Amino acid sequence: MEWLKDKKKQTALWIIGVFTACSLIFLAVQNIGTVAGAVGYVIKLFLPLIMGFGFAVVLDVPLKFFENHIFTKTKKPRLLKMKRPLCFVISILIIVAILAGVIMLVIPELIEAVKVIIQIVTDFVNKLLAMDEEQIRELPLGEQLLNTDWKKMLESFLDMLKNSGGKIVNTAFTTIGSVITAVVNVGVALVFAAYILLSKDKLKRQGERLI
Repeated sequence: MEWLKDKKKQTALWIIGVFTACSLIFLAVQNIGTVAGAVGYVIKLFLPLIMGFGFAVVLDVPLKFFENHIFTKTKKPRLLKMKRPLCFVISILIIVAILAGVIMLVIPELIEAVKVIIQIVTDFVNKLLAMDEEQIRELPLGEQLLNTDWKKMLESFLDMLKNSGGKIVNTAFTTIGSVITAVVNVGVALVFAAYILLSKDKLKRQGERLI
């Protein structure tokens, strides 16, 4: 009889749980915009911690490698205490060096590509200026080039720059603010990653106790 009551209680709890979950899903679908905004706000709020966890996962790989190869034979407590922080710093320096190497390889290629484009445009403009009207007309877009009012176009472009001066300043300040925010987020993320990695044994024991 007691078993039957427990079974009915479990069934009732299951029905209530399913009904609650369906109700929440229905409300979320009905207010998808609000839910998306709330989720975006929560992600933005916890972004440094999420980044820190990601940094910790990435840095844990070289950290384990260096821990297995540095101070392996020493029994001095001071060196053993310094082992993990030292390996953490070395791991960060290695990853920074790899990123710097990739940037140093990519940026010169981008600069060279821009130089090539500028040279092509410059050569085309010089050839165009050296041509007479008949030669220009023989080009695929010769008629359009001759019929374009370049002076008016230049004046319109300059007016657009004057009118957009305020927007350009606002965009510059917004960009600076975004860069500062990104730097702060990365700093907080690195501190959080350092906390996770330097205390991972303690955190692991606490997690096992909770389980």
